Amino acid sequence: MVNAPDRRANKRSCQTVSRLKCGVQLLCAPVLFPTFTFGVFFAVVLPVSWALRSRPLAWKLFVLGASYWFYAAWDRRFVMLLASMTLVNAAMAQASRKASRAGLRRAALITALTFDLAVLGFFKYYGFFVDSMESHLGLSSPALSIILPVGISFYTFQAISYVVDVHRRDTEVAGLLDFAVYLSFFPQLVAGPIVRATEFLPQMRFSPRKPTRKHERGSTGGSASEQPEEVKVGTDGSGDEHPAHAEDRIDGSSGGGSQPAANGLQESPGVNLGQAAHLIGRGMFKKVVIADYLANAIVKDAFASPDSYSALDVLLGVYGYAVQIYADFSGYTDMAIGVALLMGFRFPQNFDRPYTAISVQDFWRRWHMTLSRWLRDYLYIPLGGNRRGKARTYLNLLVTMTLGGLWHGAAGVFIAWGLYQGLGLALERLSGELNAKRTPQAKSKTAESRSDVSESEAHESRSEVSERLVSEASESERSRQSSLAGSIVRRMWPALRTATRAARPAVKMCLRVIVVFHFVCAGWVLFNSDSLASAADVFLRIARGWGDGSQLMNPMVLAVIVASLLAQFTPSRWTELWTERLSKAPAFVIACGFAAWTTAVVAFGPEGVADYIYFQF
Repeated sequence: MVNAPDRRANKRSCQTVSRLKCGVQLLCAPVLFPTFTFGVFFAVVLPVSWALRSRPLAWKLFVLGASYWFYAAWDRRFVMLLASMTLVNAAMAQASRKASRAGLRRAALITALTFDLAVLGFFKYYGFFVDSMESHLGLSSPALSIILPVGISFYTFQAISYVVDVHRRDTEVAGLLDFAVYLSFFPQLVAGPIVRATEFLPQMRFSPRKPTRKHERGSTGGSASEQPEEVKVGTDGSGDEHPAHAEDRIDGSSGGGSQPAANGLQESPGVNLGQAAHLIGRGMFKKVVIADYLANAIVKDAFASPDSYSALDVLLGVYGYAVQIYADFSGYTDMAIGVALLMGFRFPQNFDRPYTAISVQDFWRRWHMTLSRWLRDYLYIPLGGNRRGKARTYLNLLVTMTLGGLWHGAAGVFIAWGLYQGLGLALERLSGELNAKRTPQAKSKTAESRSDVSESEAHESRSEVSERLVSEASESERSRQSSLAGSIVRRMWPALRTATRAARPAVKMCLRVIVVFHFVCAGWVLFNSDSLASAADVFLRIARGWGDGSQLMNPMVLAVIVASLLAQFTPSRWTELWTERLSKAPAFVIACGFAAWTTAVVAFGPEGVADYIYFQF
């Protein structure tokens, strides 16, 4: 038998083992925004990072180690892949810069691109191509269980942009340690935004002294991550532009970063705590309260079994998914930008109220902006852009967007989605060119019609005067009130006609927004379906199921969808004013407010935090 002291000792031992197991599970769990695990991780990383900013080498080593630990928490095997990607691209960039002949430089670039694309293709598209060969060609291949490394698409694109920029002489070669920190920096490692080396590496020469409450403007960026200055590259109908947002510099300047100080780091202004708290808090609300709620309340059911619900339910589910994917993805990037800001780095804006777009091109200037400009600069323009004739321009748009769809995943629905977006851009561009040709003729016809209208109006006015005189002479018995009413109507008519003409542009703009939104929603049906057949089921149900009663729609779901869409039309100046006021608050007030906001988000959101949609890409 076991005596009482031994039982108590065994109990204490079991409790200790249990606590150790919980600690190990906490350390090994994926570090997901915004979970308790990430809170513990960041509570350690942030103060140590600031303490080491005056020691460049120690800071870089610490941040690199923290970023690799962050990535290893998902799967330790991924770390070796990230390290291999870092070493190969750093070596090829050095070889490209040091090569004395153009052929050697090109060979180094091709080697890096081949390695990057081969790694991405193997992990992301192996299963897709194997299934395609087996189903269409009857060929068998080795069965491999391949786990898609989280974030591989994002850091592969960052690696490609670095070696291409070095080859183009757009950026200097970075040291191995600097490049390793850039490629693995944990705030944007697993789901973007896609930060270029020209945006990140110059900031590694900055050494912020300490966080500050000051709302900075000018070269320090101010609210740049909220509404950065846009540099337009063309119009809807002309210019050598991809459907993308123009490149934004993080520091708000027109130059290329600062020169390093003697110790390798420079002092820079402090971090805007208010702006960082606003971004992180807003991102948490988007993800936990909006995206996760809509996913569970309507989206999953509407897409999983559209035939079981009415057309209204399915249509509302499509609208809900449009809101969900925006809130999910933009919520993550808001938090990533805010966390990076606390670490002393400014990231480019990734979303700019995309559902207010008035054209498909305008949508791609506002949605996933870092991917859009990457596709523009490293795919669309190298293919020729619009410099090789109209037919080639349309082909380049189709190829670029189809490959952009393939980047999202190895499935026919993503290819169809990319092709759909490319067709929309090409047709929109063609329509703009045809309208531009008709403009001179339309102007001349408009001038003639205005002349005719003026003559007609003059004739009508003379007729009205004569009729009024005759009426006054022959029908003097009319009541005074009736004459007064007619006079008011005649006097108000020009004003009403002017107001109607003034309202036409606004009405036209609203109609364009509605049309573009539904074009995008049709694309989201493809994007969120398991197959083309499943997408067809959704479309067919929306077309035919209007006789059934609604099961999924309720006031809360409807309110969340409508409020989320209307929120995109609020003036951006309101956000800037709120950020300014928040930034002027004491740090203690900001901290208490952020804690209260986090508590409210946890209370109103569903239990747990679902995986982000873009983690699968």
